[in-house]
Amino acid sequence: MIIDVLNKKIQEMKSLRRLEMLRDHRAQQEATDNKYRSLVAQVQVFSNALRYASDNLSFVLSDSLQSNVSDLFVSLKAITQSGFTDKDGVATAENNIKAIQSGIKKEWGKHYSIYTASTVNTLKVISGIEFDKVETCILDIKAAEIWSGDIEVLTKLRAAMSSAEALIKSLNMDQETIGFLAQMTAGKATLLDLNEKVLMWIKRESLEGKIRLSFINK
Repeated sequence: MIIDVLNKKIQEMKSLRRLEMLRDHRAQQEATDNKYRSLVAQVQVFSNALRYASDNLSFVLSDSLQSNVSDLFVSLKAITQSGFTDKDGVATAENNIKAIQSGIKKEWGKHYSIYTASTVNTLKVISGIEFDKVETCILDIKAAEIWSGDIEVLTKLRAAMSSAEALIKSLNMDQETIGFLAQMTAGKATLLDLNEKVLMWIKRESLEGKIRLSFINK
């Protein structure tokens, strides 16, 4: 009698244990599934950003980084091939995504400097002529200096670069004029830097009242 009761209790405990293990496994699997979906969403976001940057901002990843991105896509598909989301595969993919994003930031930083330097320098030169427009352009350009994968930031960069180029073009400046304005912005311009071309440009743009002359204190 006692043995029967004990056997029944043991079976009940085993059944309870199996249910607990199934519950724990289900919770773990759900957490892994959620993590996988989050990683796929991250990859989708930075893939869209990379595509936009490539199409509109002349940004092209290095061959090695492109290869890493392609391998990541393959590995993400493989994670669910068994019908369940593989926990170890998710962990590996997460590390790979972090490494890829770090690589993108480095390559974008180099590209950004080359892509924007000339335009930003010229904007600074003409800031005394069109301050508000120049400030808006520079702020939107600077906002994209560090890669975030945010398409809105990249869109504003593209628009700011286009606006800046249109603004610079509208001033009809040649290199001599740009050189004079650069010297003036740096506080180094003298009457010796003025020539007939620069004077004609100043008059044509009606900038006589915006340029001040002063003596050099030695």
